[in-house]
Amino acid sequence: MIQEILPYLNFTQLIVVLTFGYFLIYYNGKEIIQRLLLLILCLALFAEVLNLFLLVVNKEIYIGFVYSVSALLFNSLWLLLSSKIFERDYVLKLLASYVVLALVNLFFYEGLKYFNHFTFIIGAMMYVAIFIKESFFHLKGENLTFFHSNSYFLLFCPIVFMLGYSILSSFNNRIINSTIVFHGIALYDIIGYFINFIYYSLLIVFCYRESKIEKKEYK
Repeated sequence: MIQEILPYLNFTQLIVVLTFGYFLIYYNGKEIIQRLLLLILCLALFAEVLNLFLLVVNKEIYIGFVYSVSALLFNSLWLLLSSKIFERDYVLKLLASYVVLALVNLFFYEGLKYFNHFTFIIGAMMYVAIFIKESFFHLKGENLTFFHSNSYFLLFCPIVFMLGYSILSSFNNRIINSTIVFHGIALYDIIGYFINFIYYSLLIVFCYRESKIEKKEYK
């Protein structure tokens, strides 16, 4: 069984597991922000494990559906998290609209078989737009301490991930994405590894900073 799994293991799966484990060490279930982040990391871990299983049993046909649902939940959870940190009710209304749009796209447009590129791109751009808008709001109000907070740092963590995969999804060119550029690794995979490394590294930094803050408050 192990020999069957080894060919499908990759860097992204490794860093997802490491980040999830590191987060659990410092997890504080009393804070809603950390509970939402736990859901985000659980989603990532579950998606990677499920896709690995589908590859091993030769059921790759379902991977597009798994990633489509993961993209919907990923963007939704980050939008929900931003609404809690920015304390903006309009984000929840946008979130509801996004979920409806994503479900329509899943069942009636891009479908169940392939990854729903529009779902990810729209959700990612929505999140980035909210992040920029609220950043300017706090900057205009000269609330500079907010930009030094760990909560703001957390909201910044998925920006590179969202922008990076949005660019890759917008091209949606299988020939370019599957081009082998280094030791049998495709261009899409190399860019993906780089994006995931930045994203999960930032989340690890957040966890580290959060643990330092909690230690200071405890003292």
